[in-house]
Amino acid sequence: MFRVDVLQNQWLILAYIGGLVVMLGFICFYVILWRPRVEQTEPLSGGRLLLKWIPLIIYALIIGIIIYQIGHTILLHYYVHSV
Repeated sequence: MFRVDVLQNQWLILAYIGGLVVMLGFICFYVILWRPRVEQTEPLSGGRLLLKWIPLIIYALIIGIIIYQIGHTILLHYYVHSV
C-alpha cells in the first residue's frame, strides 16, 4: 500500500528534489561569484586539477539522476496504466 501511495505522489518528490538542486546551484554560484580572485602563478596539475572539476562532476551527476528519475517515472506510468 505504501508503494502505491509513493508512486502516486512521486511528482511531489521530484519537484522537491528539483527545488533543492536549484537552490544548491544558486548558493554555489553566489559563493563562487563573491570569493576573492586569486591570480594563478603555476598551472594546475594532479590532484588540484581534479579538485577543479569536482563541482562540474557533481552537477552532471545530479542532472543525470534527475533525467533518469523523470524518464523512469514516465515509463512506469505508461507501463502501469497499459497493463
